[in-house]
Amino acid sequence: MREIPLVNGEIYHVFNRGVLKRQIFDDAWDYRRFITIAKYYLPSTQPMRLSHFLRLSEDKRQEVLLLHPSSPAHVQVLAYCLMPNHFHLLLRQEIDNGISKYVGLIENAFTRYFNLRHHQSGHILQGKFQAVHVADTEQCLHTSRYIHLNPYTDYITQSVEATFKYPWSSAPAYFEALDGLTDTRLLSEMLDRQKHMAFIADQAEYQRALGMMKHTSGGVAISTPRGWESKRVAEGERDLIE
Repeated sequence: MREIPLVNGEIYHVFNRGVLKRQIFDDAWDYRRFITIAKYYLPSTQPMRLSHFLRLSEDKRQEVLLLHPSSPAHVQVLAYCLMPNHFHLLLRQEIDNGISKYVGLIENAFTRYFNLRHHQSGHILQGKFQAVHVADTEQCLHTSRYIHLNPYTDYITQSVEATFKYPWSSAPAYFEALDGLTDTRLLSEMLDRQKHMAFIADQAEYQRALGMMKHTSGGVAISTPRGWESKRVAEGERDLIE
């Protein structure tokens, strides 16, 4: 159960993972469906049922989202990364209960899709999503770096350059082209493209080494205004981290 309130205008690092650390993304279809659902539920009201929306071509989906009368967004998505057995979202809450509603809608819709596609039933996520408050813009920048480096930390991408192009994260929205999900304005105001890339690259080897230490020593990475540090935690608390 989350112990922190989710407050309008505040930023939170939200994450969840598969039951018993099992994979929740088996292939590109699964990753794409999660991202499509995340785009669909950004507004607090939807123009049609999700099942109808999913039957449309990609061009028609974009048209519907653009032409739909504006309604308050649940959240701003500042960064995200989907990994084989977990996901990270960096969210700014825009309306009351926006994060809880938004993430709940995504998780429920994706669970229904995943169970139907893979001929199974029951929960695929380990429980309620977890949320860590991001205190200021500096910590927001460091948290986004941690999120974007996840594929490199876990050896899914073999270079930092490939990590900038990792298709299941918001990194390409910052360094290549907007993706229709990520709001890049806040972080882009803090660092231009080249400085942002250098900022991420500067931490890459340290975070990868820290990830190895986490897996071998039971430490986890925790967010601080200066970056990510190793901390020993109890077994129960460790389950809150990917």
